[in-house]
Amino acid sequence: MTEKARNDMRSAFEFLGDVKFYLDEAEKHEDSEMGKMQIRCILTEVKKLMDKTFDMAKHEKGD
Repeated sequence: MTEKARNDMRSAFEFLGDVKFYLDEAEKHEDSEMGKMQIRCILTEVKKLMDKTFDMAKHEKGD
């Protein structure tokens, strides 16, 4: 595994840890509009990052 791959993997795990933290916090208030909005925002950002990651992987692979 290259150094870049290790760094990318480390960054991904750190990001997932942050996502889990913010989702856990938002779930404490999931019955309120604020909590629902936080969850929607987090999931939107996660989806954007996943789309970007898949696009980058696809580009690197040459598809």
